Amino acid sequence: RLCCNVTACGNIGCRLASGRCGQRTIGRGGTMGLFEGISDVPGVSDDALCSLGGAVIAKLHTLPFPRSLCELRSGEEDYRRLCDWFGKLQPWQLGRWLTGINSRRVALELEGEAFSYAEVTGCLLLLLASETARREAKEGYVWAAVRRPFPNSVERALFAHGQPREAFKDAMEASARKLNLRHVYGQEGTQEYYLSVYLQFGFTRRGMARLANWLVGQPTTEAIQYLSGARGAAVRSESFTQLWDTLRNYRTNNITEARARQTLAENPWVLPDWADELLLRAKEHADESRPANIAIADDEPASPYFLAEPRLRWDLSADPKFVSTIVNLADFEFEADRYHVRSGANAPALAQLLQNQDGSYRSTSEEIVFPGDIPEFMVTLVDDNGNSPASQPLTLWDPMEDVELFNLRSGRKVDPWLSPIRDGSEYALLVSSDLTVEPAGLPFHRLRDDKTLYLLRLLGDDPARVSLEGVELWSHGANRPDSNRIGEPDWAHTVNVEVTPPDQVNVASTSGRRLYISGLRNDVTLLYTRLGSQPLDFSPIEGGGYVTGEFNIDPLLFSKSTLSEFQVRLGLRTGGEKVNITRSTFINVTGVLRLSDGGWRTVDPRGQLSAIDAGQFVYRIMTPARMNGFPVERQADLALMEGAVFLSRLRKAPRPLGDLGGYGAPLGVRHPYNWTEPQNLLTIAAETYDPGIITDAQDAGDGKVNLYLRQPLEPGTGHQMIFWRPGARPDVLSAQETVDYVSDVRDEWEVSHSHQFLDDVFVAVAYEGVKIGAWWPQWPVRCLADVAETAARETAAMLKWLHAPIVSQSWIGEVQDFAQRCPSHVLSAWLLDADDGLPDALRLGHVTDHWGAAVRQIFAGWNPSAQSAYDIVSALGLGIESSHDRICEALQTLSRLTPLLMGRVLQALEISGEGKHAVIQRMRVIIGELPETSSSSDIRQREEELLVQVAETMHVDRTFVERGIVERALDGLDYEDLGPVDANNIRVALGIRPFRTYLGLRVLSTLT
Repeated sequence: RLCCNVTACGNIGCRLASGRCGQRTIGRGGTMGLFEGISDVPGVSDDALCSLGGAVIAKLHTLPFPRSLCELRSGEEDYRRLCDWFGKLQPWQLGRWLTGINSRRVALELEGEAFSYAEVTGCLLLLLASETARREAKEGYVWAAVRRPFPNSVERALFAHGQPREAFKDAMEASARKLNLRHVYGQEGTQEYYLSVYLQFGFTRRGMARLANWLVGQPTTEAIQYLSGARGAAVRSESFTQLWDTLRNYRTNNITEARARQTLAENPWVLPDWADELLLRAKEHADESRPANIAIADDEPASPYFLAEPRLRWDLSADPKFVSTIVNLADFEFEADRYHVRSGANAPALAQLLQNQDGSYRSTSEEIVFPGDIPEFMVTLVDDNGNSPASQPLTLWDPMEDVELFNLRSGRKVDPWLSPIRDGSEYALLVSSDLTVEPAGLPFHRLRDDKTLYLLRLLGDDPARVSLEGVELWSHGANRPDSNRIGEPDWAHTVNVEVTPPDQVNVASTSGRRLYISGLRNDVTLLYTRLGSQPLDFSPIEGGGYVTGEFNIDPLLFSKSTLSEFQVRLGLRTGGEKVNITRSTFINVTGVLRLSDGGWRTVDPRGQLSAIDAGQFVYRIMTPARMNGFPVERQADLALMEGAVFLSRLRKAPRPLGDLGGYGAPLGVRHPYNWTEPQNLLTIAAETYDPGIITDAQDAGDGKVNLYLRQPLEPGTGHQMIFWRPGARPDVLSAQETVDYVSDVRDEWEVSHSHQFLDDVFVAVAYEGVKIGAWWPQWPVRCLADVAETAARETAAMLKWLHAPIVSQSWIGEVQDFAQRCPSHVLSAWLLDADDGLPDALRLGHVTDHWGAAVRQIFAGWNPSAQSAYDIVSALGLGIESSHDRICEALQTLSRLTPLLMGRVLQALEISGEGKHAVIQRMRVIIGELPETSSSSDIRQREEELLVQVAETMHVDRTFVERGIVERALDGLDYEDLGPVDANNIRVALGIRPFRTYLGLRVLSTLT
């Protein structure tokens, strides 16, 4: 039974079981196309929205849940019709359906359940996004493909800087929740919007190229892991699991091709024309060329890599080097015309990737060459504006190993103990320089002081041998020495190694540790001690045993070593017998390391960390086992937190930190909720910031300023220079007309300007109006106190555009004073999704959820006056004639940010008792996304549904949500002082959309 509201068909009481409403027929599925039963869609009106959306929703209601949109089995004609319809829309229509009061009004009802305009529009947008992505997207990407069906004007209304705008994301999320679609919205540590789209279809057409690898057990995508049940049963799909089992059985010849084709034909996760390619791909040879240095933990999906396994090249006529090739470019969703392959921010590019006319990319160099004396490199793809779509660590050799072997014919590393070594073949033997290599006189090259490369031409009667103090460590054909004491002589079994002192050590101060070696018989002599490949001095101690000199753990902190377990190698002698044994020792290492130029470097927790560095480099996070003398419980629940924003759960393998907000909040590791300590378990950076491509700016005098860039950049016609002093209009200049080069590599610009370069001038570089780099003085916000109210909106808009660190310790006080002095201007510039307040030449780039967290922190605990509340309503409800609607529009906008600020503004408004009651009742319906005729009982039921949803999303007990967070937040509404634990719980929970919805209803109930 389907019914549209009065706007769509003029008959709010219509309940026709036939599926007809007015003159429109709603498709019910079956063998017909999804939209085949709709005889007439009148243009792009509200009526058309309800017809198309109603057809989708009616068909979904016949499916069990959780469900995915591909289970609708919409055909190519349905897809083309949806593309054509969205192509005819105007931005104002989408705006009316997705935002504002109208978006929450009921568009249609099905079996007594009401759907708002935003939910219906979100349903159709999610359907179009999923069907486009499965046909056109590259695996692991979604938005670049989804944007293509829309005309430019609609694309700009839905996307900003390549990412969906908040209204678009909110509508998709609301529809997925309302329709019980599979999703991960609100699930901590996931790319919730991207992944929720993939859960509607599984994998893309292009993703089929990886099918053989997936079927043999290589890491799959997150979407496949969720749908197959590997991530739990919550969104597992029986039909998807059946598809996966069929493909596996077909690969192993356990079912016939006819049986496999029958399953594919009946399975909703497969488009009709995919069957032939799926069966072909299922039996392909699995790709084993993934570089061994790409570390993937068991619970992590494989990521695309763009460099093949490096190979050694050495023929004695030149220094040894390693070469790699560019691979897998088709797996990436590139957008720029050109990318630079870089290893180091200021080093010359190793190669360039150029876009072909067909949209594919080619490398300007067939080989990427790396010098042989550095064991690890961090290689990054960077476009001209500093954006990086991919980075990859590359391991050439392991500095922790005493012996490594390379086959010079192939250049590949081989296992020196287990791989067959053919006589007459040429090998390169890489050993620690203090070891003895036989036969003597081999050609060699010293890579660096502690590593030497030898050329071997092995013959059966002249085997190679590596030894130390007369003890053989390796020889041609020898077995690998074992660390579990199998094969050791009995007299060596009792030898033990311990670290002293045993307490945890921070990587910032790694000296002061020694090894204590005990359990040696009186007739046993210690010949040498090596920690990894690091030789250690040692001396006997009274009572027996030995103690080593102090050692530095820095050489041990290599990407392939475990976080705390290290190998100690001991040479022992008794009588005429000499042996080499190994022991494992554990060091509780804490701190953070980053792989950048020249290897692993310690990250200073007292410093700043840029968002670009966080995303481009690989980090190792080593958390302490104890804090303040007590064990840290629930290590598996630790999370990476940027202020109050949950970034991800900690992962095992070294990896980038992810997308930081960069608004000044500290970055650290702790439990998200009920964290009782005044500081993080581990602090990574005191502040995060986002300067983009600019690293520094200095006054050069004579009307010039020197800009230092992260990489060379030649300004094109789209590049702009911006000079801005808070309170004034920014100067937007052509970069081509104002920039001279100071260095030949063009990573230093000398920019002419007309400003006196003082402490309060901001400098930025933009491309087509979007900021790509910014610099601000150390204390730039002191001038905010002088900004006139007439310039407050423009000033706030520029702070948002610049991506300024408004919540850093040096900014937050002045920014709070400014924001709370001019709240209506600041909130309208910061909350409305528009470029208002910016010069015409500037455009706001992509704004993430981190911005909302920063704004919440600025206005936390603020108590508005009656005049401020009125001004906020006027600014956020601008253009709405009805005062009642204007108030509701403004309160709804505030509620999306934080219901606590909404409640305080509503309290401050001087509204009569009856009028206030009407506003509260209307807002409860709007926030709860309920029909306007909903009763108090309906609202209470909605609150109960949301409470269950919030508890599931946060992975906590509902009692904790209600009593531990919501009740404390409602206390805070009355300006009672909250303890740090309660305040932290509220700040973290406010980052979750369902929680904000639930809290909004509870705030309104409190004010009733």
